[in-house]
Amino acid sequence: GRQALDHLQDGGVADAGLVGTDAAHVSGAHHVGALSSYNRCREGFIFSNGTTFEFGGVVGFADIMRSFLDTASGVARQVLATLEQHLELQEDGWFEKALGPLTDYSQWHLKRYCPEAALSETVTDDGKHVLLPVHTDPSIISLVVHDRAGVAPGGLGLECLQRTGKGWEEVPAHGHGVVTVLAGSVL
Repeated sequence: GRQALDHLQDGGVADAGLVGTDAAHVSGAHHVGALSSYNRCREGFIFSNGTTFEFGGVVGFADIMRSFLDTASGVARQVLATLEQHLELQEDGWFEKALGPLTDYSQWHLKRYCPEAALSETVTDDGKHVLLPVHTDPSIISLVVHDRAGVAPGGLGLECLQRTGKGWEEVPAHGHGVVTVLAGSVL
């Protein structure tokens, strides 16, 4: 993944393979600022509906991305099973039975933040760069995994609305050993 992001950052390719007519179904690579304001400070790859693809001479990219997709889908199924229990749905696997196979309607991103692309007006009074506007993902759930070994404190800037709804707080941890689960607007 990092090798492909480096190749993208070095300008090795133009926005590539962006296939799809809307943001919910697009797949491909994009540079900083492409597609929407949400990518003003991000570059990377979008995979929709089970799609993987080769990229820029990075050997095995599609296989590596398929492995990530399979792992992320397994975690998503576990989270959805927990939601089904919490919601007291009568049927195991309700989300996939109602919506179809998870990989057929999911989207995942491999992104890198580029703070140098931040506008001066996106710096808070305490000097923090706001690299992604406040939003709710248009999904049932979103899973966020930061590319850092192990588990470390803090969310590298990722914040969520406090349960009271009266402010924002940084997520407590990040790293390969942490999955931050966010409720999307559909839920």
